[in-house]
Amino acid sequence: MNTPLITDRTQFDFTYAMELRHMIETRTASVQQWDEWRQEMRGLYTPKHTMNRVGRAIKEVAGFIGVFFRTIPVMPNVDFNFEDIPSQAELEKYLYDISAIREVVAEFTSLPSTPTSMINLTLEQANDIERILALAMAWAESAYAASKLSSVRSGSVMTYSGSAIYIREAD
Repeated sequence: MNTPLITDRTQFDFTYAMELRHMIETRTASVQQWDEWRQEMRGLYTPKHTMNRVGRAIKEVAGFIGVFFRTIPVMPNVDFNFEDIPSQAELEKYLYDISAIREVVAEFTSLPSTPTSMINLTLEQANDIERILALAMAWAESAYAASKLSSVRSGSVMTYSGSAIYIREAD
C-alpha cells in the first residue's frame, strides 16, 4: 500500500497534540513547534491531513479490490483544506466509504467495526478506521498473490482462507 496508515495512536499522542495546541494558542510555541503543528499529528484527526490521507487510502484499497474482485463504489473527498470543517453529510459519506470496503472484505477476514459517527471519535475508533483499510488491503494483496500462483481460469472459484473467491476475467 502506498498511502501510510496510522493504526496505533495513543493517549500520549493526543496529550502531546493538545499541549502543542495550547502553546500555539498562547503564542509560546517555538518555530519548530509551529512547523510540527502544520504537519499531520498522530493525536489529531484533521480534515486536511488525516481525512485527505485516509481518503487516498480508500481510493487505493477500493481500486485494488475492484481490479480483481468486485467494484466498490466510493468517492472520498481528498481535497480538504486546513480551515475546512466537514459537513455532517461529508462525515457520513466518509464513514460510508469505509463501511463499503469493510462490507466486501469482512466475509473473508476479521475486521474491527466501522464507527457509527465521527462526533467524539475515540483514539481506538480512529485507529479502527485505518485498521480496516490496512487489513482490507493486506487481504486483497494476499488474495491477489494466491490467485496469481494458482492456475485457475477466469470465471472459476478458488479457495482462500477457507472462503470462496470468484476470479474475474482479466481485462
